[in-house]
Amino acid sequence: MRMGLLKFDARVMMIEQITGLPHADAEVLAKKEIMKELEALEAQTEKPLNTRERDTLLRLLIGMAVKGYSHDPAAAKSNAPKEIADDLASLGMSVSDDTVRKYLKQAAETVLPAKPRQS
Repeated sequence: MRMGLLKFDARVMMIEQITGLPHADAEVLAKKEIMKELEALEAQTEKPLNTRERDTLLRLLIGMAVKGYSHDPAAAKSNAPKEIADDLASLGMSVSDDTVRKYLKQAAETVLPAKPRQS
């Protein structure tokens, strides 16, 4: 934290020297610059998942649902979405059954190998 303060003070001093602003005004300007830099960094880190990352997460989801919750993706009904939602709620993470069901369905359609047709 001390290093961060030194960098901030150096920035304020530089702004004072370049602009001739009083110290308090230079601090405000330095804070605004830092906020803009933070917003730019946040924008860079909030990228949408690429297809490979999304498919990997869907594989993880369907794999855990099948192995850990005995979910059958081909079944018309399953208790797994509710069980998963309940377990997440017990950990303080609220996700509805419908949301879990939606992503399980998407995972089954996207990443599960197609079953061969019987003739």
